[in-house]
Amino acid sequence: MAKVSTSPDSAQQGAIDININAVVSAGAGSGKTSVLSKRFTDLLLRDKSCRVDQILTLTFTKKATVEMNSRIYAELSKAIPEKAKDFYKANIKTLDSYCSQVARLGCHYYGISPDFVIDDATIKARVESMALPFILKNRDNEAIKVLVETKEFDVIASQLFAQSILENSTVAEKIDFKKTLMAQYKVIESEWNKICSELLKAYESMKAAFENYPGNKKTNYFTNLSAILENEPIEIPAVNFNEPISKERTEFISYFKSIADVNKSSAKGIDDIKEIHDCIRRLVDNLNSVENYLYGTQYVDQLIPLFEEFQEMVNQTKRSSGMLTYSDASSLALRILIDHPEIRNIEKEKYRYIMIDEFQDNNSMQRDLLFLLAEKKERNEKSVPKSSELEKDKLFFVGDEKQSIYKFRGADVSVFRGLANDFKKGNRELKTNYRSHPALIAAFNTIFGGINYPPANDEEINSCVFYTQKDEEAKKVSNEIIPDYEAVYHNVEIPLSKIEDITEEEKKKLFVPRVHFALFDKNEPVEDGFENSDVSECYWVAAKIKELLDGKYDNIKYSPNEIAILFRSYSLLPTYERILLNQGIPFISETVKGFYSDGPVNDVMSFLRLVAYPNDKLSFLTILRSPFANLSDFEVKSILTFVDEDKSLFDLDAEICLKGNALLKYKKCQLIYRELLWLVKREKLTKIISYLWDETGYRYETVWNKTVYMYSSAYDRLFELARQADLSNIGISEFVDSIDSYQAESEKLDGMEIPLEASQGVRIMSIHKSKGLEFKVVFICGTGHQGANDSNSQIIYSSKEFGITVNTPANPLSKNKDNYFYKHQKELSANMSCAELRRVTYVALTRAENRLFITGGYKFSDFKKYDYTPEGEKKPSRILDVLMPALSRFVISPYEEAILKGEPAEGLDTAYSIPDVLSKKCPFTFEKIPAFKIPEEDKSRFDRSNVKNKFKDKYEKALVIEKQEPKTVYVSPSHLHEADDETPDYAKYEIVVDKKIPFSQIDTLVLSSISAKKKEPEFTYSNFGTIAHAYIEWAIKNEEVKVLNKEIVGLHGNEKSLEVLDEICRKMQLQFKESEIGKQIADSVSKNKFYKCEYSFKSLVAEKIINGQIDLVFENADCSGFTIVDYKTNKEVNPAIYRNQLACYRDAIAKMMDVDSSKIRCVLYYLRYGRVEDITDICATVDLEKVVSVAE
Repeated sequence: MAKVSTSPDSAQQGAIDININAVVSAGAGSGKTSVLSKRFTDLLLRDKSCRVDQILTLTFTKKATVEMNSRIYAELSKAIPEKAKDFYKANIKTLDSYCSQVARLGCHYYGISPDFVIDDATIKARVESMALPFILKNRDNEAIKVLVETKEFDVIASQLFAQSILENSTVAEKIDFKKTLMAQYKVIESEWNKICSELLKAYESMKAAFENYPGNKKTNYFTNLSAILENEPIEIPAVNFNEPISKERTEFISYFKSIADVNKSSAKGIDDIKEIHDCIRRLVDNLNSVENYLYGTQYVDQLIPLFEEFQEMVNQTKRSSGMLTYSDASSLALRILIDHPEIRNIEKEKYRYIMIDEFQDNNSMQRDLLFLLAEKKERNEKSVPKSSELEKDKLFFVGDEKQSIYKFRGADVSVFRGLANDFKKGNRELKTNYRSHPALIAAFNTIFGGINYPPANDEEINSCVFYTQKDEEAKKVSNEIIPDYEAVYHNVEIPLSKIEDITEEEKKKLFVPRVHFALFDKNEPVEDGFENSDVSECYWVAAKIKELLDGKYDNIKYSPNEIAILFRSYSLLPTYERILLNQGIPFISETVKGFYSDGPVNDVMSFLRLVAYPNDKLSFLTILRSPFANLSDFEVKSILTFVDEDKSLFDLDAEICLKGNALLKYKKCQLIYRELLWLVKREKLTKIISYLWDETGYRYETVWNKTVYMYSSAYDRLFELARQADLSNIGISEFVDSIDSYQAESEKLDGMEIPLEASQGVRIMSIHKSKGLEFKVVFICGTGHQGANDSNSQIIYSSKEFGITVNTPANPLSKNKDNYFYKHQKELSANMSCAELRRVTYVALTRAENRLFITGGYKFSDFKKYDYTPEGEKKPSRILDVLMPALSRFVISPYEEAILKGEPAEGLDTAYSIPDVLSKKCPFTFEKIPAFKIPEEDKSRFDRSNVKNKFKDKYEKALVIEKQEPKTVYVSPSHLHEADDETPDYAKYEIVVDKKIPFSQIDTLVLSSISAKKKEPEFTYSNFGTIAHAYIEWAIKNEEVKVLNKEIVGLHGNEKSLEVLDEICRKMQLQFKESEIGKQIADSVSKNKFYKCEYSFKSLVAEKIINGQIDLVFENADCSGFTIVDYKTNKEVNPAIYRNQLACYRDAIAKMMDVDSSKIRCVLYYLRYGRVEDITDICATVDLEKVVSVAE
């Protein structure tokens, strides 16, 4: 982290002292975190009455929050120790966290429970799973039928419904599809008339130019044009949105299309006519895109009711599940502050000052929210205030438009740029880079800002990556503007202390280039026996890292953790991990790709899996070969010979097959396994994971053994997963299964912010993850790899300007397939992506403190082929494309240089390098990466083609194996009993209120929640059962009653119904406490005996997995065994039908607690009647193997 010296420089002090609303543009390494922490203290010194908790400090990530806490506390402790005592009250949090806090204050106004959780991944999965059934249900819709001709059902479901609603709609701000459509209609009608008018003017201009042409008019070009121009076009047809195809529109377009289709002439002297002709071509292309939209309205009209229905389904899912996305929380917070001034006023009063870090990564929704918090006290309008309606000194924004790289998360750099206009008097800039070496800073100015290298006093600007201040000034003169999604580069200053009073000779040494390009020429074919460009690049990087570690640069022996390898994406990660491991270079990957198959995780999980499934032979073998036992292959095979598969695998007495040290190691594992069996019944998963990692000594394997050194952070990640499982009351079987199911979902861990244990190793991470970090040496690798290309394949797209739009099929008469909004959005999206790629490149380069290496594969012949500057004709898709304006200025071959000068080039060298004449002005070195020769022992990897050819005939004659769908292996105990009135099929079941039955008010509640539209209750018996169970659980645990909001959604907040519900449940709770079983569990709890409420388990019976949840299980107070209790809310008492269900529970508890089933009592507790039914004897008669084997 760049630090401010003891005394801030003048720019930093100016930012700290400012007493009006301010926007501070802080470049990489400028010390913005120090400025924020010093300003926090300065505000308290200036405003003596201000408390620590009255300064709201907002950050972008949790990691930044931790850093900010630490830095502010350090400053405060030195400057105002008496206020540092109250620092625990400080409001330093992420903006997402603050939005959630505000959302909880008023979410009930929008039908959302205050106990909601933020879970983007789960919501996304649920919505995706809802979309396909929804599409299939509506497959007869004409629009769906048409779209299915071009896309599969699952693609339509995902893109058209799931993604569009998830990305553009929130629970507080629904899309008004009809309003959006009407707004688009206005645009389309206006564009149609505008383009048609321009075409008619172009027609008149062409006709006049044609008639006045003095040359030969008998050429094919003139003859063909003459035949068309003889007939005048019809008048502009009116737009009718109820006419997908219009005869008049078709005629109008066809006329001008016939002009556009006339082949161009090569004749000279007709430039005016050609220019008009080109204009008509462009206008026809635009008009076709409008016509395509009009043609598609017939399908959009049919999709809107489906969109509205699915949007409501998604919002209902969010409400009932109590799960929201981050976007939901942000929009909900904003809506609450706008709609409820009383809540807004409370929040306004809480904070005197608000400081926001990294604001370039936020958006207009978050800006509006902050404006509402900063509005003048007397303002109470239900709208977002203008900048003139804000308190004059409450807001302090810090950011860097060049580091806005989170467009995929909704970041909008234009918002940060717009703030500069809102607070013109409060604009401040931190220009000095305290992080990087002067040679690097000067190189950044040349590459990104186009100034000469080394720094001089001239004002010459060359081609460069970003727009510059000079571009900005020139645009103002010509009344143009730089697009608001583009960043403008302001030259960075080198700290005076590093450059003042140095001699010319010292200056030469200081500015010896520290940026190093090393590229593989993809023009050259790779010969047999040599690696491809990516692998060769990786070997080059590994060799260079070894040189750095050996002290061959800067007279420093760099340590591994001072070096970072950055990627734009992780596609090359496996190659780099393999080669670095092979070369003996320790590394730590900041991503979790391969996390689940990494040694430590696999070893630890194998032990847990064996505890859950004692006959899992693969896990058993993994343990024996792992560092836990480290037995040889021969020793493992010996054990397998004597294993009894009918018993637990670790029951084997290994003395019959092992001796000496091998036997001792096996017995050690046996003891660990038995300890685990004891722990799983008594301890949390986090305790069990810690036992395996620390107390068995496994962690030390990752400390002393360099080959597994990089795995030392695995424990932190695994511990976090276990902690989350403990919070959800998940048992070991479900935890093991969930880890197995996560293997294809590395993003689940990638999204976690986990404090990893510090260790030595080269850091490998994405450029996005490197943001905010700094390293002595940085390698940016794979810079020649391309990003994804956009194509007209998305079914739906959206923009701030036009809203959400369906990419409907084009008019069959149109060659152009784009509709109007797609065409505009595609161009805008491409430009925005290029702008962000420039910023990603800036972030990557500016992580370096001492040296920077940029590597990749590139066709050297393309060096001077295209202009990739912001206004160039070519859009960059690779980091090397972005850097090409600077790179191509200096790197050239003698052959190409001669051609450019118009001199003879034959026989000159074609190799690319930096000519001597340019080397003194070049900010980087350049070298070519040679193809790496494959070691002899590895050449067998490349013989696959011979194997394929050898067996070609057999492949072609092979039979196709028919896939057979496996039968389900999962069984739920609750599905093993006969139909009952607790979980009825409402389509067939008549709800009757019989007042003779206790608590008949339950039936009244269920019956009253049936709407005429849905025909089924919105508040079900299942909802009531969950609530009643919870009341009993709270009684057992002696806890306060809580509101289970997601279970009462179907009552729609009806206060009378809620009071009745609470009264019923409290009576049942009291009845339970006074019952025989209630007294027994109370006795067990008082004697600290084992008990679990809502106990999830998995058990193996008849080769099927029983997946269930027991309402209550407890160890009897007299130690005579265990009691299982299953609560029933039935109106009818019929205990016998539940014998199979409770027999499953009994079998599972017997296995988990290692007790005989005869010591387990099975009880039903009927909540309506307060009645205990002991069915232990009936359960004992159940043939569970037979029951489960035939279960579906």
